[in-house]
Parts: sequence; C-alpha cells; structure tokens
Amino acid sequence: MNIDAEVKKWGNSLALRINAVTAEALNLHQGSKVTYEILPDGLLIKPVVDKSGNAWPYSESELLAGIDKNTAHTDELAALDDNEWLD
Repeated sequence: MNIDAEVKKWGNSLALRINAVTAEALNLHQGSKVTYEILPDGLLIKPVVDKSGNAWPYSESELLAGIDKNTAHTDELAALDDNEWLD
C-alpha cells in the first residue's frame, strides 16, 4: 500500500496525519503508541507491540471478563440443525 500524505504544522511541531484506512489496517487508534526510525531513504513508522507480543488493545480474558450465561445472550443464538454438525 503506497499512500501520499502532507506534513502539516501542529503547534511548534510537524505532524503527519494517518488516514482511517491505514489506521484500521494497522489497528491504530487515538493514543496508540508508535516508534519511528530515521533511515537514509525515509522514515519507518511501526506500531509499538506491548510486552505480551500482542498489538491488540485488549486480551481475550479482558474481553470475556464479566460474561456469564445471563450476559452472553446465548438464548439469541440460532439452534443448529442435525445436518449442520461436522464430523
């Protein structure tokens, strides 16, 4: 993916705006941490991966915290037909 962008003034600094498509592709949100490296031919920007090796903002256990049979809404799931079971 190659995207052209324009550097803008932001206070006393310069800023590079990341469009929504790029942010979604990299799982970047407001407040996401990034690291950048100055290379001879340009700038390399990467999302910072947390110590667990996961770039996602929440772990599976955090997403499932507080879920029980009443809050999981399992009553709203469609029932499987006999011919839908896989061997």
